[in-house]
Amino acid sequence: MIPYSVERIEPNAFEKCKSLQSVVIPSSVKRIEKDAFRNCTLLTEVFLSENLTKIESNTFDGCTSLRRISVPKGVTFIDGTAFPKSLAGTSFVIRTPQGSYAEGYARTMGYATETCLQEEFSERTKKAEAVSSLAFLLRQIQEKKE
Repeated sequence: MIPYSVERIEPNAFEKCKSLQSVVIPSSVKRIEKDAFRNCTLLTEVFLSENLTKIESNTFDGCTSLRRISVPKGVTFIDGTAFPKSLAGTSFVIRTPQGSYAEGYARTMGYATETCLQEEFSERTKKAEAVSSLAFLLRQIQEKKE
């Protein structure tokens, strides 16, 4: 779990993290730097925070298992190399509120989109954050028992 004190994901922060399968970016994060999740080959799903505004170059490059990413309406910049071009035309989906920058980006790049109302998107994101926090707490409890 990424701590709520983090405001940006640094370059190469999780690069080549082979065990990473799912990520929930907390609401404190406003920017994801280049190559942050590059070559996380088992990463399948990403929930981005409501406060995120930028996704830099090659952020998810090499994430060949990526199937779904939830991009909030507040994102106003996604670099053209943020996602692998090889995901265009596959089962990869960018989930985003209707009329968002991410919706236009996905269409331009040839990625499938799943749109919803802003309220529905916000509710899904809050649930994902809550589940992620609970999983983190359960892991801590389990480690203390051992």
